[in-house]
Amino acid sequence: MKLRNGILLLTALLGIGTFDTAHADLKVFGYSNFVHSWQSKTHPSFDQVNTNLMMQKEDDRFKFFTEIEFQHAPKHDAGVQQGTTPNATGRGAISVERAWAEVNLAKYAQLRAGVMLNTTLYVDNHYPSIVTPIDSPMLSKNIFQEQMEGAQLRGELPAGFSYIAWLDRKQQDTPQGLENYGGHLYYENTLGDVWFKAGLLAAEYHVFDTTLTTNKFHNQFAKGAELQLTFKGLTLWSEIAQLTDKKNSQLGQRGFYTLLSYSLETKAGEFIPFVLLDSYRGASVNHADKDGVNVGYTPSNVFAKSLGLTYRPIPVISFKSEWTHTDAVTGTTIPASDKVALAFVYFYL
Repeated sequence: MKLRNGILLLTALLGIGTFDTAHADLKVFGYSNFVHSWQSKTHPSFDQVNTNLMMQKEDDRFKFFTEIEFQHAPKHDAGVQQGTTPNATGRGAISVERAWAEVNLAKYAQLRAGVMLNTTLYVDNHYPSIVTPIDSPMLSKNIFQEQMEGAQLRGELPAGFSYIAWLDRKQQDTPQGLENYGGHLYYENTLGDVWFKAGLLAAEYHVFDTTLTTNKFHNQFAKGAELQLTFKGLTLWSEIAQLTDKKNSQLGQRGFYTLLSYSLETKAGEFIPFVLLDSYRGASVNHADKDGVNVGYTPSNVFAKSLGLTYRPIPVISFKSEWTHTDAVTGTTIPASDKVALAFVYFYL
């Protein structure tokens, strides 16, 4: 019996050792983000924005990544109740934000396939532990589609250049599916104490809009440019983009933002004051007059400016405070507003 028990114990230890070896490079990490905000003439709200779980495994040629997002819609936002308004996720929604596999084909080419986010400046660095503002710029929400499902070919090139070419097929838009494609070209360099990365981006979207009575199929073209720059503790992000519709010019959009922040290291932790200038021009669809009569598309210009401070006592914890003033939206009845928000972010490894 002792011999049998010894063999079973040895087998178990070998099995555990094999499991540990096979999963030694499996990384599990994520973050949790909680926000409290209030706006002039509206009620305040608490929002457990999301808790994200990420898993990554890689070896010499292959990489696998999955990000699952647990979402909690604001409890007290007026009109947002599960199943009662369009696009209302409701409390407790779960989504697979990213899930892809990548294979290293050659020195300058990696093929990635699955569900991915676009690689624009803000979205590519969208984790709340990295990005300073609490709310994302309007450009990143509207012009380049955030999520894609398809394939990417990407790689590092000589002399500081890198590229991404992608193909996305949207099965959920129509039974036939709609293809989107695009590409990004980047240049990165360091000059003394200055590091910078500049990029050019373009995308062709085939869109089907069921809310329109005519011209439901649209071919839209998005283009943009972006710049990242760091000098000692100073960081600058800037992005500009434009979307044109080949069938309906009134659906065009354009915008830019500039984010400037400074990192101050102290014995008490890191303090990051920042300012964000955010401009967006779009069209409100099916705008109605006071009698409810549809008057078509009304151009809207939105400009917002934010001041804020992020405090990190340790690298994985962020306390954020932000004040945002948004000008009155021209072409609509939306007045100027002020919003104050506080956020707590915990990034865990």
